Amino acid sequence: MKLILQIALSILLLSCNKSKFVKISGEVIHPTHNYVVFTKDKIVFDTIYLNPDNHFSVRIPVNKYNIYEVIYGPDSQYIYTEPNKELKLKIYSENFHEKLNFFGDFVEENTLLKKAFIKEMKNYTSFYEWYDLDYNTFKSKLDLLISEQNLEFNKLKQKPYSKSFLEVMEVIMLYTLHAKVEEYSWFKLHLKGSQLKIDPKIITENRKKINLKKDDLFLLEVYRDILFLICDNNALFKGYKLLSDNHTASALRTINQFITNPKLKESLSKELLIGFFKCKYYNSSIEKTVKTYEQINTEKAEKSFISDYLNDLNLAKKGDFLPKFELKNKQGIKINSLDLIKNNEKALVIFYDPSLNINQYFSKHINWLIDRNSKIPITIINLGDTKKFIKGLKTDKQYFLSEKNKKLPFLKIKSCRAFFITDGRIYYDYITFETNNFHDKACDFFEIKKQN
Repeated sequence: MKLILQIALSILLLSCNKSKFVKISGEVIHPTHNYVVFTKDKIVFDTIYLNPDNHFSVRIPVNKYNIYEVIYGPDSQYIYTEPNKELKLKIYSENFHEKLNFFGDFVEENTLLKKAFIKEMKNYTSFYEWYDLDYNTFKSKLDLLISEQNLEFNKLKQKPYSKSFLEVMEVIMLYTLHAKVEEYSWFKLHLKGSQLKIDPKIITENRKKINLKKDDLFLLEVYRDILFLICDNNALFKGYKLLSDNHTASALRTINQFITNPKLKESLSKELLIGFFKCKYYNSSIEKTVKTYEQINTEKAEKSFISDYLNDLNLAKKGDFLPKFELKNKQGIKINSLDLIKNNEKALVIFYDPSLNINQYFSKHINWLIDRNSKIPITIINLGDTKKFIKGLKTDKQYFLSEKNKKLPFLKIKSCRAFFITDGRIYYDYITFETNNFHDKACDFFEIKKQN
């Protein structure tokens, strides 16, 4: 019996030793929030609360290298890790990107990654001035920048970095620059509405410099954005208007052409389709685009998800009266939702689900609005099971759904959704904080000067 137990223990220890994980820990200096959020592939997978000493720690099971996004307040940064390693972070609430420090494993890699992203963000802003240039002038300036980055990347290749890390750096340092030709084309065709005086062969040849066959790299948002940009341009080249049904259907077919991995194809086509929904008010022609999506994808769960999105768009759209439902305030007193907006020419009603862990995003925007005009009627409604309210909001107009209305028929999808109401009717209908369009819409609606 003793021998059997020893053998069983040995097997258990052996299996434990074979398990792979990555540990990410650190501290926040002068914290403004009491938690750090981690996402992978744009999905929040953990929220780590700070201990009394403002430290945090998370252990993540992994099988291979991974790219995570660490989010603190309104700022974020990608980090690179590999199995059975530990990365430590020192996060500063002010000047997040510039001051962020790394310790432990992959310090050099993540420092390079951070600097590359800072440089890419600066390039992103400066390139808008270049898009007004004629193509030959634009391309000569771009080629000079690519040449400089090639030299830097070749230096990295001489060092003992892993192949996976070098692939990540190639995306940020070079692919993002090669994609500027696509951005130039998009800018001319969409924003300027001008004829694109570029030989189509140039576009085709330029795309050969970008390898979109690396499934793991789609964890990087910039890598996904390159694919979506190509999808947009393929449709624009055919003369389809941006966000038209033909345009979106064409973009979905481009994803189908480039991506062979079924799971990844599902994820990318869903992301593109939801982006289409969020940028376009509901009408029956959306269903044509959905049919194209369903022809490309077969996963029942994803089809159900899209169906729920259509439901939410259709049941509470622009021009409709805000649906009536029952709420409770902090004292547990029942309130009719329509009583909160009556006698107000303009009002803002926000629904949020605490499980999404994005409170910090809309808290910042709501407080900014209140600072500009404290008389704006704002109602915050918690859709979750928890009765906790958001701390730090400069309004006490926070409510949760009563037992009678645990599920609202026009809010099947978990999101942080804002309704702008005028005279009881919905004016802006599908505004979410995840799409970063809330601030502009709020400023336009309430006639407030926009934040720089």
